[in-house]
Amino acid sequence: YYVDLRPIIEDIGLSWKRQFAKLRANSGSYDRRDFVSNFNNVYHCMALDDLVAFLGTVNPTSVAPVIRRKLQYYQTEWLRELKERLTPKVITCGPDLRDILKAIGFSDALLARMGMDA
Repeated sequence: YYVDLRPIIEDIGLSWKRQFAKLRANSGSYDRRDFVSNFNNVYHCMALDDLVAFLGTVNPTSVAPVIRRKLQYYQTEWLRELKERLTPKVITCGPDLRDILKAIGFSDALLARMGMDA
């Protein structure tokens, strides 16, 4: 499973620019992919297991006290809960999933790159 990073980073209260720079500097360390929608929005996504590892690199004592508790929540409970909800589900790359992804804005070219040709 790939999760869009930016909304998570911003929801925690961390600087997206700083965290994205850290991601680019360590690009070989994480399974990260960029997806582009029909509206040319770029989604910087990371494998769920790598997201757990990446957020673990943020030291709670180095962030502002107002976001420390939220960061710690994301590092432990939220990621565990997300993983539990996603892991048991089996998603097949059949026509139904392809139709759903098209409906939410995935282009044919992107679907082809994902191995979901028509």
